[in-house]
Amino acid sequence: MDREFVWISGALRWHVIHGPPPASVKWESIVPALGEVRRGAERAGRLLAGVPLITRANLIISDDPAEARKLMRLWIAIGLWYTYPKWDYYFNYTPEWDERLRTIKEFIERQSSKPRNVGDFNLIAEYTDLIDDDMVCDAALAGTVDDVLKQIVEIAGTGITQITLYPMPLAGQTIESMLHEFVQQVMPRVEDILKR
Repeated sequence: MDREFVWISGALRWHVIHGPPPASVKWESIVPALGEVRRGAERAGRLLAGVPLITRANLIISDDPAEARKLMRLWIAIGLWYTYPKWDYYFNYTPEWDERLRTIKEFIERQSSKPRNVGDFNLIAEYTDLIDDDMVCDAALAGTVDDVLKQIVEIAGTGITQITLYPMPLAGQTIESMLHEFVQQVMPRVEDILKR
């Protein structure tokens, strides 16, 4: 999410939605984004009390965490292509990306244009192994029920008050079956933990 937009959201006291892209569902990225919102509100002389702070998160639940994270890797690679060379647009960006993702950068530079349609996903697919689990978990609630539960509890600790989910079903799943599993297996446990 554009830093200026986040700042303006705070200044206007809008419902603040963090994401996509470059949304993050990790504490290390949400906290700086919320800091920008607070700075915007302070500069405008406004209070954020009562303003819902919302993050949007892709949701991928599977008994096989590797399979869940694999789906998100391609979306991250496309996002990197689209935002290149301004990866610092992402709140979780570190200069280490430049070296670690060098082959993705080289691919993007050879293309000399932004992705144009979903067919371009195939062009960058061979580089998705460079997207590590940290980048995936920074961008999505992805993994087992326990993995997703831990991520949500971490998000709640940042001050985010709501999560808007974008379900990404795997083969053999439907949006409905994934949301059913989330409602039945994740939410009751989240509520129990947050009551403590």
